[in-house]
Amino acid sequence: MEIFLNDEPIDVSIQEEKILGELVVGLKEWLSENSLIFLGLEVNGTSIEESSPSDWESMALDEVRTLHIWANHPLLIQQDQLKLLLEYTVLLGSSFEEYGQSGGKRGIEQVEEILKESPGILLALDRFFPGDSATPQELLRGFSYDTQILNENWDKYLDSCRTIELLLQSRIREYERPQDEAIGTLKTIHTLQGSLSQVSVQLQGGKVDQALLTIQHLVELLQKLARTMGLLKNHPSSRAQDDFKIQEAGETLNTLLEELVQGMENNDVVLIGDILEYELPPVFERLQSLLEDI
Repeated sequence: MEIFLNDEPIDVSIQEEKILGELVVGLKEWLSENSLIFLGLEVNGTSIEESSPSDWESMALDEVRTLHIWANHPLLIQQDQLKLLLEYTVLLGSSFEEYGQSGGKRGIEQVEEILKESPGILLALDRFFPGDSATPQELLRGFSYDTQILNENWDKYLDSCRTIELLLQSRIREYERPQDEAIGTLKTIHTLQGSLSQVSVQLQGGKVDQALLTIQHLVELLQKLARTMGLLKNHPSSRAQDDFKIQEAGETLNTLLEELVQGMENNDVVLIGDILEYELPPVFERLQSLLEDI
């Protein structure tokens, strides 16, 4: 019997297994231990999805000539899902554009058909953009294929689709190049340092709106940094998975951010100023240096 994983031959030691069902259970456990998700199985050229379990689970192993297994890493599966969401958004935007530019003479059927798929799309978006402000979900929920509403808003809907596309493209880049995206985020945070050093002064001087705007920008960047660091740690091709120094820097950063939150809750402007101006910058620099050296 020849066994393949994603079309690559693999050497599997068969011990006490006598039937195919027993072998598949063991293979699924092995995939799970290696952080892979089982996607499908083909026996002697036939996908098991095309037959009931009773047709193959009891098959004797000496009847199996070829066994093809398909599996993938969870992050790569999520990356593919993001790309499908992007394709959906591009198609929806194109349908709005066709409808608007034709004066409503073309595209209404396509708009309606695509928007009827939106409940499933919204569920998928919720997994990638949980609790974010101005999320793609909120933009998508505002769309309607009512003719009168569409006539008045197709151009706004098109702009919203373009916004969703940018958000999805940014998230896809995080999955494809988490190290580069993390470094880029840290560089952006560095350019914000001048504004961060003024936050405590602004809070003391009553310029609360300016201070909160700077903090909001920092929070958005830190959210992106947290996502990319998580992806980098778990990515199958990453060399940062077992880097203790990076983990240590990340833990230090988390501790300082917890103290910053406490300072905000207690309105402790001195603590806020110390953390933003003196304590966080060296940690950001240390983390950037470590990432660049991977």
